[in-house]
Amino acid sequence: HMSGDGTLQGVSVKMTWNDRVLEYVGYSTGDLMTRNGAPVFSPAPGVTDAAVLGRTGKGIAGEGLLASLQFKVRANGDAGLVIQEIDARNRQNEKVMLDGTVIGGAPSAGVVVHRTSLRPNVPNPFNPRTTVYFDVAKDGPVTVRVYSLNGRLVRTLVSRDMQAGKHEVIWNGVDDTGRSVASGTYLVQLVARDRTDSRSMVLLK
Repeated sequence: HMSGDGTLQGVSVKMTWNDRVLEYVGYSTGDLMTRNGAPVFSPAPGVTDAAVLGRTGKGIAGEGLLASLQFKVRANGDAGLVIQEIDARNRQNEKVMLDGTVIGGAPSAGVVVHRTSLRPNVPNPFNPRTTVYFDVAKDGPVTVRVYSLNGRLVRTLVSRDMQAGKHEVIWNGVDDTGRSVASGTYLVQLVARDRTDSRSMVLLK
């Protein structure tokens, strides 16, 4: 799940998983790419590429799914779905930072989440990107937000309905206006139907 402001021309996402638990079956193009006329390719299992082709003058704009990956469950256990790398580019082929990206819309295979909670973000300290891991015990609305120590809202990373399960979201060190934030300690807060949880994280530039 991602969003683009029209400057994003192409993106490549590499994911890994526990192949003892999951077997990769295939992929389908997400709604965001369909609306933007951006073809999606998968040159290797776990690698998803998308790009706006031709000189349209407009990049990927809007919010939605890049692609959906399909797996077959081999055994019970933690699916271990992790984003290893994101390479996003504008029309000048310059690297750009993606907006908050959520991965893992389904529970891990055979794993039942009993308690809604934030797990430690990795890395921490970080510069400029970190992954916030969180567990959701019940289906329903979920928000994940970043605050400064004085309580000011810095960034909304997630605000939507989610399935129970293990999830993760990337924060790229920018606020809701797209500006890079200063070094310091920030609080990440998870709010779900049954519980609110918070953790601190440190951005070091």
